[in-house]
This record gives sequence, C-alpha cells and structure tokens, in this order.
Amino acid sequence: MTPEKPEPVETWRILVVDDDDEWRGLVEMALRAKGYEVVGAATGEAGVAELRRRPFHVAVLDVKLPGLTGIETLAALKALDPDIEVILATAYHSAAVATEATKRGAYAFLIKPFDMAELEALLPGLSEKMGLKSLVALYETTRTLFAEVQLKDLLPDLMKQAAKVLAADDVSIMLLGRGANLTVAASTSLPLEKWGTVKVPLGGGVAGRVALWQTGVTINGPLECDPRFSDLPSRPEVRYSLVHPILLKKDLIGILSANRKEGKRHFLAQDLRHAAIFCSMIAQAIENAKLYDQLRHLDQLKDEFISTVSHDLRGPLDAITMITDTLDQGVYGPLAQQQKHLVNLIKDSTRHLGVFIQNILDAAKIKAGMLQYVMLDVKPQELVPRLVELFTISAKSKGIVLDYQIPSSLPPVSADPDKLEQILNNLIGNAMKFTPSGGRIRVGVAEDGEFVVFSVDDTGIGIAPEHVSKLFQKFHQVDLERQRDLKIVGTGLGLSICKTIVEGHKGRIWAESAPGKGTIFRFTIPKSTQRAAGSPAARA
Repeated sequence: MTPEKPEPVETWRILVVDDDDEWRGLVEMALRAKGYEVVGAATGEAGVAELRRRPFHVAVLDVKLPGLTGIETLAALKALDPDIEVILATAYHSAAVATEATKRGAYAFLIKPFDMAELEALLPGLSEKMGLKSLVALYETTRTLFAEVQLKDLLPDLMKQAAKVLAADDVSIMLLGRGANLTVAASTSLPLEKWGTVKVPLGGGVAGRVALWQTGVTINGPLECDPRFSDLPSRPEVRYSLVHPILLKKDLIGILSANRKEGKRHFLAQDLRHAAIFCSMIAQAIENAKLYDQLRHLDQLKDEFISTVSHDLRGPLDAITMITDTLDQGVYGPLAQQQKHLVNLIKDSTRHLGVFIQNILDAAKIKAGMLQYVMLDVKPQELVPRLVELFTISAKSKGIVLDYQIPSSLPPVSADPDKLEQILNNLIGNAMKFTPSGGRIRVGVAEDGEFVVFSVDDTGIGIAPEHVSKLFQKFHQVDLERQRDLKIVGTGLGLSICKTIVEGHKGRIWAESAPGKGTIFRFTIPKSTQRAAGSPAARA
C-alpha cells in the first residue's frame, strides 16, 4: 500500500506589499501564473498583519509606502520571522537606502518598473539560500556521525541535527523493534524517562503507516483534511508534519518524524529530499553504532581470554624458572658442561616467554588505563650489567658479541625498576632477533642534562626510512615478508609498550636506522631527585 496523495510541489507563499494597486496586481498575477501562492497588501501595516496570520517564504516590498516605510516594514517582518526573505523595489535607487536595507537583512533590490523575469530570476537563488541552511546542518550531522559511536549518545545528537536540517519544532526518531512495533528512541517532545516506552504498531498512526509504505510524506494542514490520515486523532498543536522511513539496504529500521507548529511554513518537496538524505545518514550511523557495540563486546571477550591465559601461563613459567635455578645452583649435584648449557637455554627461553606474557598483560592494562608505576631510585650501572648477562648465552649461541658501556659516575634515575627492565628486555631482545651471526650489540648509558639516556645499538639488518616513523605503533611489524624469510616472529607490541612506559616516566624514545647499517634505539629517563635511595613513591 502506498499513499494516494502525491509528493508536494515547490509551492511558495509570497507577500507583495505595494500601494500602487495596478502594479501590485500585475506582480501578483505574474507570480500566480508561475504556481506561487500570493497575498497582496497595500500598506506596511497590512503586510505585517498578513505575516501574523500566516507564514510567508518571500516578501516583495515597495520602499515608499504610506505609514510604515519599506525599510520599517522590512524590519518589522524580520522581527516576526527572521527566516523570511525580502526583496525591495523602488523607483529611485539610493545608496544610503540600499545600505540600510542590506543591514536589515534585505536579499535584493529591484528598480521599478522591473520586468517580471527579473523578479522570477531571483527566486531560484532564494531557494538555494534556503537549501544551503539545511545542507550546512547536514554537514554538521556528518561530523556527529564520526564523533559518536555509541547508540545511546548518537540518537539524541541526530535528533537535534534533524531539527536544524528540517527547521522543525519537534523531532522524534523511532526504531523498529521486536513484535513489529516502532519504539520512540529519542524525542524532543517527550521527557527522557518516556524514551523507549512509547510504542506504535506497524500500520498504526502516521508513523506506522509510513513504515508500511516505506516512502516519505508531508502533511501540510490538519490531519482530518488529509484523506490518508483523516481517520486518526488530530493534534491541534501540530500544523505541518514530515514523516520519513529510515531504511538500510531497503530494510526498515525506523522512522523520522518532524513537526512544525501553527504559524510556521509548510514543508516543501525540498524538505522531503533533505529528509531522505538525512535518513540514509541516520541508517548508516545506527548500523555503525550497532557494529561498534558488537566489536566492543568481542574485544572485551578477547581481552578477558588473553588475561586469563597469560595469568595461567605464569604459574608453569615460575615453576620452570625455579627448577632451572635449582639445577643451575647444583642443588642436585654438579652439572656437566653440556647439561649446564641446556639449562641456560631453558632459562633464556623462559625469560623470553616471560617478557612476551608481560607485554600482553601490559597492553591490556594500557588499554584499560590501569598501568601503574612504583617509582624508586635505580642505578643503571647495577641494572644494565645484570640484564646483559641474562642475554649472554643466547648471544654466544648466535655468534653475536653483546656488551655494555656505562660511566662509573652515572647518577641514579627515578624509575619503576620492573618497567625499566622491561624496556631494556624488549630492546635487547629485538636487537638479538635482527642481528645476524658475527654482529655486535652494545647497550649504552650516558648523562644528558636532567636525563639519563639509555641506548641499544646493533649492527643488524636495519630499517627502511618509511618504517622508522611507525615503529612505535601498536602491532606494527617491520617488513613482514623479510621477517618470515629470516624466521623472525613477534607480536608488534613490544615497542608500543616501551613508548608508553617511557612516556609514563616523562621521557621519550626514538630510533635511528638505515637498511644494512643497523639500528640504534635511544630513550631518556629523568635523573633521580634528592630522595634517599630506595624510597618508594607510587604513581598511577
């Protein structure tokens, strides 16, 4: 079933105010011949009275009128309806009058006697100007679509934008739910607590019928005068309505309803076209919001799974570490050289897996805004040698020279020791992956003003310039095809986490590299304040 009444034509209501009855009659006749609804008035006072009785899109005023002048009438009309467009006509062009009229909001000037074609030529420009207001509001709507992703936040914003686009007094957005009912999801005329409770069955009321027809309609007058809806209860406070389906790929997902009260202009075909554009944007926005909600739920499940698995792996890893330490210490008897080598390889692999798990856990904490730091005074000359020692066996097995260079007089830094160790573990581990046999890795530490600079310098394969700027992006991995050829694996999390931790210490991290020339990673950590060494200061 489709509506019997056709879409509205572009019918404008034009007010012509001129004390010359013959000239006014000619203008009225010419405009009516073009399909416009025209009302005439002989004085400014009479013109203002006509505007009080009904709205007009355009007024054509003579400048010289008895009583209220054309300029005074212009001001009075604009005071009653700021959106009315006014064209002034005068037999005597005056720059001063033109300037004053422009200040008051006149759209154009015509010199009498003018050809009717001149007046008619101005009207398309007025139509474009009126449409531009709606297009600006539509543009603002696109910004809303990108700014909000949750449906509960999106719908009220879309409702406000719809009121702007359609110059409506009240707007409602209804969504199709279970049981073939439309439910009010947002409305300017209903209190917030009523949202979600008011339901309209398909085929019931104006919205329900438009939902079945799946085509937009305008109602320019009382419901009882419209044969499509004359059997429905009237709403005296509503004079004009525009109701349009919200469709996504031909599937109904809701209804947009806009109303204008008595004294406002009726809806035009142009409004219906703008509503169609707006409804397609609403449909896409609602679909995006639903997809975002689904994605967020899946992402939450993924985070919970990763956290659970990571924590469950910690227990076995701790047990392996304890057992290998016990064996290495000779608790069960001395180890042969080959046995000791194998135990050290197990310890090295366990440490590597521990860093991997810590990266995953910290990535989840960073995402949730829950990463915390316990700041202590840390001595680099004690931390760095210990960490380098942990990588020594692995470096030797790969034929890599691993060493460090630290000044003896280096001051302590203010850092979370576990997090600082995690940064260095990630950077040294990366250097080990990308440095071939026969290469060198050097860990350095130096003072630089209020900071201490840590560096990890390797003679590895290097990084292309286009990748250097992306190194610290989450999940970014350099030249995946080459990594596969070299049998290098990773998550792409380590450097991203390093950046977050360094910035959490008020420092910065960067890389310098070129293909075939190795890579240097540097990061800064503030020097310790004059606290006693080892005094804790928790910082979230």
